[in-house]
Amino acid sequence: MRKAFLIFGILLGMCFAAPSARAITWHIADQATMGWTAPTKFMSGLDIPASVTLEYEVFTAMKPDKSDIVSAGRAAELSKLITMDVEGRHYCGVRAIRVENSEDVSCSAIAWSDDPAVCKNGETFGIQFYLVPDVPCDLYKK
Repeated sequence: MRKAFLIFGILLGMCFAAPSARAITWHIADQATMGWTAPTKFMSGLDIPASVTLEYEVFTAMKPDKSDIVSAGRAAELSKLITMDVEGRHYCGVRAIRVENSEDVSCSAIAWSDDPAVCKNGETFGIQFYLVPDVPCDLYKK
């Protein structure tokens, strides 16, 4: 009986640990278009009226703790092309910005691509960029 409880406990623990242990998928690219769904509610839980203007700022970070975030620009639409110029693994992030009279008045926290809670179907991702070697030169026939 003790053995059955132990096995059940281990299986239950694995079920809860599996989502957080999910591996991030790294896509090799020098550019990537990141897309997202617009928020429909304020943090207070109230619906966002159609009259509210939202823009989005996209970020990249190379450190898992995101202590090195870099803005990749703003977008009024629900996607943004990101161009990598530093070799390595890049996490992607986006935040919503409320704009009133051409002025930023509030913004959300940044949603990061390594957080399954904010990724579509919980599928985390990042962009792996490699510098491209130069073209060979001094070609000759041997």
